[in-house]
Amino acid sequence: MLPERLSNDLCSLVPDQDRPAFSAILDFDKKGRQIRAEYCRSMINSRQRFTYDTVDRILYKKDRDTRKEYAHLLPMLTAAAKLSAQLRKRRKKRGSLGFTIPEAEIQVEGDKIVSMGHAKRNEAHLLIEDFMLAANEAVAETLARAGQDVLFRVHEKPDPTKVATFTEAAGAMGLQLTKTDISPAWFAGVLDEARGKPAQYVINNLLLRTMQQARYSPENIGHFGLAAEYYLHFTSPIRRYPDLIAHRVLHNFLVRQTGEGKQLPVLPKEENLGQAALHLSSRERVAVTGERDVHARLSCLFLLDRIGEEFDGVISGVASFGLFIELFDFFISGAVPIRSMEDDYYQFDSRAHRLIGERSNAVYQLGHTVRVRLEDVDMGAKRITFSLVQDTSGQKQAHGKRQKR
Repeated sequence: MLPERLSNDLCSLVPDQDRPAFSAILDFDKKGRQIRAEYCRSMINSRQRFTYDTVDRILYKKDRDTRKEYAHLLPMLTAAAKLSAQLRKRRKKRGSLGFTIPEAEIQVEGDKIVSMGHAKRNEAHLLIEDFMLAANEAVAETLARAGQDVLFRVHEKPDPTKVATFTEAAGAMGLQLTKTDISPAWFAGVLDEARGKPAQYVINNLLLRTMQQARYSPENIGHFGLAAEYYLHFTSPIRRYPDLIAHRVLHNFLVRQTGEGKQLPVLPKEENLGQAALHLSSRERVAVTGERDVHARLSCLFLLDRIGEEFDGVISGVASFGLFIELFDFFISGAVPIRSMEDDYYQFDSRAHRLIGERSNAVYQLGHTVRVRLEDVDMGAKRITFSLVQDTSGQKQAHGKRQKR
């Protein structure tokens, strides 16, 4: 992010204050089809700053008191909700993927972590997302059709081998999948099939791993995950440099069309878009790695004083050396080493992603829910170790069918 003075003030929409902006003005018909696009430098005076929760209460929870308080803005918000629904419907029809991978929400007070869990996401978040995607696509199509050099956000087709591996794993978890031609529509169908099932989180994660990494490129090859022919990043110039590049290219394009204003340098003189694409894609991966590292460290710190406590979780991975567990309530991952499963000798079935007890035929399957006890937290290695909880009969629990070999 830019410094707070810029990101939270001078470059942000503050109520009742003029703010210079770059606007994408898009017109849609009642079915959500874009019929016109106009771009301009603008001055915006925001009348109201909303939180996602407030808009959710107004539009989707239909809270009477909140709707009354903001009655003067209700017609605009209602129209926005209708358009959002149409845009989402059209994207889903063409095969755009709607992953439901939760994000972590961590509360820190002083040097203590108060809570860890899943960040709340409601319909108001989706509404804003729908409009941001529409703007990104519109700008990308405008610049591509005009032959302008810019950085596109591209996403290539998944590797067929990884798709086959995923299909095998999903079948082991009970999903009946049709033969795939590796199209966005097939992947969207898998997400629909998994929705509401206990293993939804695991399936979403596995499916995400089959995907190529999205990246920046001066060559437009489309975006597989969004099933979009044209896509770039335009809507977050405060936190992403590629968005600034798109702004500058679009600005220069408009200047050439109208003759008003002056051209802006898109990049430093010694750089080109190809170099910028590689650099910005690599920095994004560094940021993601850093975020994961911080989350792992904070997870260990949060659990450090909770040795011996029990938690509910889902088996998110199965390997020859044990089970990977994702805790339901805390968005924290750990492992159950197979050496700690002393009630039986367990064989690893790699094709079905499960461990099977030789004597008991107990099955620990990818996607099963389990009860675990926290055994160890290694801050240095950022490693969390669990054990499976025993019930009163002494048999370790696995929520799933026991299968005979």
